[in-house]
Amino acid sequence: MQQKRKHERRKATLTVYYATHDRAYRDVIQNISPSGVFIETREPFLVGQEILLNFTPTRNADPIKVRGKIVRVSADGVGVKFIRAAIPS
Repeated sequence: MQQKRKHERRKATLTVYYATHDRAYRDVIQNISPSGVFIETREPFLVGQEILLNFTPTRNADPIKVRGKIVRVSADGVGVKFIRAAIPS
């Protein structure tokens, strides 16, 4: 089976705040790479839906705000590909 990912994913347990155009959420990032994250959630999302994420990658780092697009939906959560990073807040 050929790997489609350009970047290796690393396991993580990071709180993430994210929002769609009409609602805000708080869940946990299970893994992360330079190109995206997997968020553990039971919320119903659709592939192609855009979200705005806000999380702190390490204890001493500045929070990161990034726009993402949902590229995979499963019973455990959603795979999000980063679209464009914003300036750290």
